[in-house]
Amino acid sequence: MGHDQGTKVIMQLGHSDYKARKWMTPGYGVEAPSKMRSAKEMSDSEVIRIIRSFAKAAALAIKAGMDGVEIQGSNGWLIEQFFAPNINFRNDRWGRDFEKRAKFALAIIDEIDAVRKKLN
Repeated sequence: MGHDQGTKVIMQLGHSDYKARKWMTPGYGVEAPSKMRSAKEMSDSEVIRIIRSFAKAAALAIKAGMDGVEIQGSNGWLIEQFFAPNINFRNDRWGRDFEKRAKFALAIIDEIDAVRKKLN
């Protein structure tokens, strides 16, 4: 796995958001910060579920032997979409001004940090 050569192994975690196809997300459909193309706007509880899913995936990666995780927050993926005012049209705690649009990414970091502390 790389450890034999003294390297660190890092797993990248991301969410493809509205770019996903329905067959890729059985039982969930295609989600996005706001209604786009064939994606539905995520409810507040769905946003929380995604945040917790990032943390659960991070915990599973560490338990599987990874040395860390990298959160994919660029290239138009879900985290970047929450930041983007031309994609995130929400009028709740996850949208409008920059601080609220940044809340999603910060919540993911906080949730993963809480999991990390439990594992140490």
